[in-house]
Amino acid sequence: MEHRFGRRHDVQLTTRIHLDQSRPLVAFTRNISRHGLNLPLTHPDLEPHRMVEVTISDPGEEHHWRTRALVIHSSERKGTGLVLAKDLPEDFYRDVTGFGRRLQG
Repeated sequence: MEHRFGRRHDVQLTTRIHLDQSRPLVAFTRNISRHGLNLPLTHPDLEPHRMVEVTISDPGEEHHWRTRALVIHSSERKGTGLVLAKDLPEDFYRDVTGFGRRLQG
């Protein structure tokens, strides 16, 4: 996990993308910031400019957060990039990283 100043915390998060199908797409990522994330997957329904529902959680499912996100890119080489409709809450960040530092940006 990182915020916009590039400080990384080694926290794997689970991201579920809720599409029109019955089961959500699931991806594990460490590449996330307060404003967006990049996932190591592609799917035909993840077209740029599409709004999707996402749920982000820690591996133990103890902490989770749900919002809408805009798909900004999707390719085999770069994966899928999403911009979150709402910034990642500071308390969620603090809970999943174990760091008391405030998010910046």
